Amino acid sequence: MNPFKVIKQYEPSALTPNYISRVSVKEGSQSYNLSFSDNISTQNLVDNQKRPINELFFTFQWIGYLGWTSKPTFGTKALKQGWEFNLPTSQGKPTPWWTNNPASLNTNSYTIIQTSSYIKPGPRNFYYNNSLNVDDIIDGDFCEWNDSEYQERVISPIYHKIIYNESIFDINITGESEEQNPLGYYYPVHHPITIKAFSSYIEEGSPDTVSEIPDWATYDASTQSFIWRDIYPYGFIDSDGIGVDFPFLNGNHYPFRNLIFRLIPEGSTSISLTSTFVSLPTTDDCE
Repeated sequence: MNPFKVIKQYEPSALTPNYISRVSVKEGSQSYNLSFSDNISTQNLVDNQKRPINELFFTFQWIGYLGWTSKPTFGTKALKQGWEFNLPTSQGKPTPWWTNNPASLNTNSYTIIQTSSYIKPGPRNFYYNNSLNVDDIIDGDFCEWNDSEYQERVISPIYHKIIYNESIFDINITGESEEQNPLGYYYPVHHPITIKAFSSYIEEGSPDTVSEIPDWATYDASTQSFIWRDIYPYGFIDSDGIGVDFPFLNGNHYPFRNLIFRLIPEGSTSISLTSTFVSLPTTDDCE
């Protein structure tokens, strides 16, 4: 059962690009159940700090086979990309960042003869983005690693931006700057799925006094010892709620996650983005 309602909005002719009134969907409520049939072996995979990876990512990419969006602006590039701190608009216009920063994804096109009150008549090139292939590289979130805390945090997640193809739609664009940097829609690209959990406390010791120091530990010159965070066993959840408690059957791990995918209209005042806050320090009887 879908708990969300479809919210529609009437737009008078004075507010639509082609000056024809319409009813548009303001908030949709589609629900999808996605699963994977292939096993993923993470045994020999490490992150940029040489630790066993603790997250996999479900990545969204706009394809747009219908061709209404994704007109290439930078050679063969159509999608634009930026981080959450690039999203705010200035005086009702996108920040200049979005003018010169394409995502590393190419487009294809096809020609169609379409006549409609919404689009320009005659044969037009409709563009769509290529699907990702194995070994393709795409940018990730803007992150910070803290040596003393032995922890990484996401400062700003990455977003892709899509815009309407103005060669198809009859959109009134007044100047060159607006043509290169029109208003569009954003969506978050990467959604983490936790498969391991690092402990909420830092371990410290030297090889002379501590056995089984993991190979991802790093040497701290200030304390002249190694520091690291242990990996919690499956099923263990600490007092801070950190841990992984997914089903574990037949030697395989079956993670599960619910997420809300949001397509965000640029400049919208009714939608607020989730900000990243620094968590308060954990205190105990020793402090």
